Amino acid sequence: MQIGNLLLLLSCALSGLPDVGDHHGKSCTVLRQAEKFTSPSNRQYYMQYKREYIKEIRKAKIAANDDYINSASNPTKSMWQIINKNIGNIKRNIESSGLTSEDFNNYFLGIANRLVKDMEKGDIDPLDNLRNMDIPNHFTFSKVTFNE
Repeated sequence: MQIGNLLLLLSCALSGLPDVGDHHGKSCTVLRQAEKFTSPSNRQYYMQYKREYIKEIRKAKIAANDDYINSASNPTKSMWQIINKNIGNIKRNIESSGLTSEDFNNYFLGIANRLVKDMEKGDIDPLDNLRNMDIPNHFTFSKVTFNE
């Protein structure tokens, strides 16, 4: 493909804006064919027109979104629909697991008692540690610095 034909096809693609959907211009065969060029000047033309193509797609999407919002009976709702679609925040059906909020409450209320009950009893009484400590007869406070 000659560079003149490439520029003509790219210009046509830019003006016609084929496939302004969610494909971000990936379906434009003209751009995919142009990626095969390896000479620096052809690559420069390709990159320039690719940037313009993407810019035009963005403008078309913004215009389409503006029209959608302005013509909607509830503009705020339609705006949030567009935002959620673009960030991938689409509600999905979640299968019911059969668990209720009461089940969760019962689990978390009883987990501490079950953990204590399941713990092995130790041979050492924790109070033995205090009995075996050498505790001084007097206690005083001393001044400390920030570095200590």
